[in-house]
Amino acid sequence: MWQLQGYFNNLLSSSEKKEAGGPPQPHQKRGYYLSKQHKGGEEHMERWKYLHEAYKGSEQALEKVWNFSAGVCLGLEMIGAHMDRISSRPERYRWGECTVSRTGRGAARSQHSKECHKPSGHFHWSGLTYTSRLKNNNERDRTFLACREVVTMLMGYFQMTNTGERKASVIKESNPCSKFYEQLRKWGGMTLAEKIMDTWFVDQSKGTAGQSHELLGEKDVYEVITEFLYGENSGDKEIYCTKNGRHQELGAGEQVRYLTEIGQTGGMGQCGTGDKDCLSRMEEVIETLHRNTARGGDPKRSDTETVGSTARDTSTPDQHKTNSPDQDFTIKPRGHEQSEGGSTGSHISEGEDGGSGSVGHIIAGAGATLMAIVGAYGYYRIFHAGQIVRRKRGRRRDLRVSIA
Repeated sequence: MWQLQGYFNNLLSSSEKKEAGGPPQPHQKRGYYLSKQHKGGEEHMERWKYLHEAYKGSEQALEKVWNFSAGVCLGLEMIGAHMDRISSRPERYRWGECTVSRTGRGAARSQHSKECHKPSGHFHWSGLTYTSRLKNNNERDRTFLACREVVTMLMGYFQMTNTGERKASVIKESNPCSKFYEQLRKWGGMTLAEKIMDTWFVDQSKGTAGQSHELLGEKDVYEVITEFLYGENSGDKEIYCTKNGRHQELGAGEQVRYLTEIGQTGGMGQCGTGDKDCLSRMEEVIETLHRNTARGGDPKRSDTETVGSTARDTSTPDQHKTNSPDQDFTIKPRGHEQSEGGSTGSHISEGEDGGSGSVGHIIAGAGATLMAIVGAYGYYRIFHAGQIVRRKRGRRRDLRVSIA
């Protein structure tokens, strides 16, 4: 089994607090922050504020990819949980019956199938969505956020939001492998960056037998991620990254460079023709998952608040202050956020005796009116008829109103 939470935990554990031998930095690295258990601090974490660098300032593209990345990470966990490890050195895995098109998290004709149902105890991110509030004192939340941030960087630098035809030769010119690596260094340091580069890309010049890292059944992690957008077996096969040795840089110590290469296998993922561009395809997936969640199609999360949740906030003002200066606070104020079901947060709360809170208020109001009438009649009997109204003991009945 390729266990995603454990994999990202291992990656984060190699993150550097600050770049060794690099220029002075005012803040700790993002990966280091996500690797630590936080006992106090903010209620929830926001995405890393430097993700926009992979999107050339296109906030719309970043926002859609960011939402889409949640489904990619959830789908990867499903696939990994159904894989069998066939070798430990190097790490190699055999595909199970759960594939991209069966996760229900991809863009091209992906439907959730029984082959991807949860193996006992092997899903850690189940119930999380792109709207979930992620807390810094929860390991599951931190690893899920790490996965989303790395996937979002990758999809930006490899131009997966392009409209029109994607050509390997055009993509190669911008050397996305180098840019992705440098962003990973900024995010988690050199060691972490090299681990991802060496485990997410197959060097096609060496062949599969020459790989020294995780290999997902003749595919690399990069290709599998592209399949979530372009369709199963329709991802990027032609692009890969190679390490261009080590070299010395003045004042920065030994550095590594990566180059973008074009293989002979052919095949670049395409989003389609006409107006069906990549962002439109992502938007369709996001809306579908949102509707499924609203209908209860996905398990609800019990221990993590979601955007728009109306749960009572018991934290102190200081607990809402961020501990990470590298976060992007782009989510709307809490009063304006939508819940997973699409509501604005207003709801019918349940009363203590099992009924609806709002129905209870109506019943209470009717009861008060009835008591006023009875009281008025009693006074009339006492003062005008001269008779004493005796209270009769009656058996009390509880009125319980349930809403199906």
